[in-house]
Amino acid sequence: MSPEIPREWFDIAEDHARSARVILEHAEGRSTVAFLLHEAAEKALKGFLIGAGWELSKTHVLPFLSEEAARKDARFGGAHAELCARIDGYLAVRYPPFPQVPATSAELLADLAAVEALIMLARQAAKERLG
Repeated sequence: MSPEIPREWFDIAEDHARSARVILEHAEGRSTVAFLLHEAAEKALKGFLIGAGWELSKTHVLPFLSEEAARKDARFGGAHAELCARIDGYLAVRYPPFPQVPATSAELLADLAAVEALIMLARQAAKERLG
């Protein structure tokens, strides 16, 4: 597999995280930030998994993706698995009946930092596998 494929997923994940940071710092868009955090984590995990030989699956379930990643690299367990379980619910804010975001701005900021760390781990772990 070309290292370019996972890199594209990581680039998109980082773009979502940067966008979430800008919105958090300059606007009142908690539902958009929550969605972007979910998307960033999903893209990071899929990028790692694809680089590890996983066949792309049309799923948005972060705990499933996190478990798959942890099977291939234990570093994706623990705090990263807990993060994925927590922000998995953020996807619901994009669909009717549009529930309230289950996190404050401060909590979203902390989750953003954790998602950024997840992206860095995914990128590094894929690089280690692919060279």
